[in-house]
Formats: sequence, structure tokens, C-alpha cells
Amino acid sequence: MTPAELAERTASASASDATLALISSIAHELRTPLAALSASAEMLDTADDEDDRRHFSAIIQRQTRRLNDIIESMLQAYGATSARPVDPGAARGLARLLEEACAEQQAAYPGHRFIAEIEPGRTTSADERMLAIVVTNLLSNAAKYSPVNSTVRLVCRREGEDVCIRVEDQGSGVPEYMRQDIFRAGERAGRCEQPGLGLGLFVVHRLCAVLGARIVVEDTTEGEGACFVVTLPK
Repeated sequence: MTPAELAERTASASASDATLALISSIAHELRTPLAALSASAEMLDTADDEDDRRHFSAIIQRQTRRLNDIIESMLQAYGATSARPVDPGAARGLARLLEEACAEQQAAYPGHRFIAEIEPGRTTSADERMLAIVVTNLLSNAAKYSPVNSTVRLVCRREGEDVCIRVEDQGSGVPEYMRQDIFRAGERAGRCEQPGLGLGLFVVHRLCAVLGARIVVEDTTEGEGACFVVTLPK
């Protein structure tokens, strides 16, 4: 076997291992809500008390939402990027999109404080659906990896000819050695109490590539937490 053939086989084996690891992770994540759904459905069927029925019904609704979130993450990762940005010549205001994303995440994570600092007049020709997914995932990720009662800040301003969107949190940050790998599927940096597949930043990275945007992770200006910077070209 030539060195080139050996390298190709090694790369193929590594890719196969990564795929199997991702499938295993997805299966594990699906098994938990499915088990809770099955048990709650059985208990709901035999419950006589109205409070018990409401209790098991609430569990079913929560676990159904969790399953939907898992499926949505997979669709975003492997389906949403098949579409190309539409009408690239039409500039759209960013303020509404960013403010709505912050409001949605504030409702989802009431224990955090979300602040939007948006420079007036910023526009982009990027596909709104894809950009909304990017911003929402970054805000959600910031909340998951930072302590309750901390602040998540979204800043949008012009830098030279580009528009930059920065999402800063007050968590433990991302170590230098992980900053390239953090955008790979299944990677999770630091401690996170929330369940997940580690697909959020993978989705963000893929969508930024489609949008022609650049994303990097830095330290925050205060030196604590992480700052994800999306640069949208003019």
C-alpha cells in the first residue's frame, strides 16, 4: 500500500468513526424523550385524578418539544444549507431581525438578561432565514454556557466596509486550542447543563459559509466569557 493510499484509508476511517459517533449521540438524545413519552402516555391512560392527567400531559408536551428541537437541529445542520440566499441585491434592515431574536431568547431563557446594541441604519443583503438561524443559535449557545443571572450582549455595528454582529456571554469562554474545533459537529466546549447534540455552532458555521460570512470566536472585551463575531461582507 502506497503512502497516499494509506492516508486516504486513514482519512476514510476517521470520517466513518466521526459519523458513527454522531449517530450514537443522536440516538442517545432521542432515546431519553422517547422513554419519557412512552411512560407518560401509559400513566395518562390509567390516571384517574385530573391533576395527574394534567401532570402527565405536560410531560408529554415538554418531551415532544424536545424531540422537535433535536429534529430541527438536524434539519438545520443537513438541510437548511441546501438553499442559496435569495434576492442578493435587496438590502434589508438588521434591527428588526436582531431585536426579535433577542426577544425570543429572552423568553426561552428568562434567567438571563439579553441586551441588543444595534447601530442604526445597518443593512444586509443576506438571506433573512439563514441569518436568523445563525443569530438565534449564537444567542442560545451563549445562554447555555453562561451562568444564570448573567448578561448576553448582541452588538451590531459597521467595521470598515463590513457589518459585524458580536454575541458576548459571561461564561467560562473557549480555550485557544478549541477555537478551530468548536464548529465541528458534536463538539461542546466547557460545562453545559442543558442537553444537546453539539450541532448549534456546526449549523452556524455551515450557514455562514453559504452566506459568504466569516465567523470567529474571541475573548470578550472584559476578558471573561466568549465572543462570537460574524462578519457580513458589504
